[in-house]
Amino acid sequence: MQINRDAPIVSTKDGIIYATPDRVWEALADVSSWSAWHPEIRSAALQGAVEPGTQFRWKSGAATINSTLQVVEQPTLLGWVGRSTGLTARHMFHLHPDDGHTRLTIEESMEGPTARLLKRFLLRMLDRSLEAWIAGLKRRTEAPTSS
Repeated sequence: MQINRDAPIVSTKDGIIYATPDRVWEALADVSSWSAWHPEIRSAALQGAVEPGTQFRWKSGAATINSTLQVVEQPTLLGWVGRSTGLTARHMFHLHPDDGHTRLTIEESMEGPTARLLKRFLLRMLDRSLEAWIAGLKRRTEAPTSS
């Protein structure tokens, strides 16, 4: 799976996380805990195992998003397609090991009538959201583990 680079809304953000890809993967794969470290996510529930075809439902801001995992390659790739009112989003996490830490690239495309109508607003919102993913993952995974 890839994002749709021809969609009306496309954003990519990169960051360095001072934790191993395995540790970052654990945080991403624990969908039900997203609301504990991503400030925009109010709830999330995975309806099965972390594998292609598994669905999950989550609330981000005012939106309820129904998503399906498409790519699951532990600990380097995680991708899904999500749908909300008038929008289809394709979201990919790329985790690259780099000398004991993780170079993270997050990319997302949005398409549909709502994306065309609210392009500028949604692009700003998406940029902030991708930055919040990186910041939240840093907080979640760079913190010392408790014994």
